Amino acid sequence: MSDNKDLKAAIQIALTAFEQKSLVEASLGLLQTLGYTSERRLSIRPNTADQFQAEFAARAAINPDAALISDWKSVD
Repeated sequence: MSDNKDLKAAIQIALTAFEQKSLVEASLGLLQTLGYTSERRLSIRPNTADQFQAEFAARAAINPDAALISDWKSVD
């Protein structure tokens, strides 16, 4: 039972980090808290929806309406 409370507390701390850290840092911290770790990273520059689509267009088309691309602020 204590482990469950500890995990919940760690998740709560990781979620509050989204207010203070960059999206990338906070996301990686949350995933690590949940037990997911990887050294693999994809850096898209500029980190825009257009650049993201250009990177992956050859593999799969993205439906802009379904993906809500107009709402994206960055691709991190």
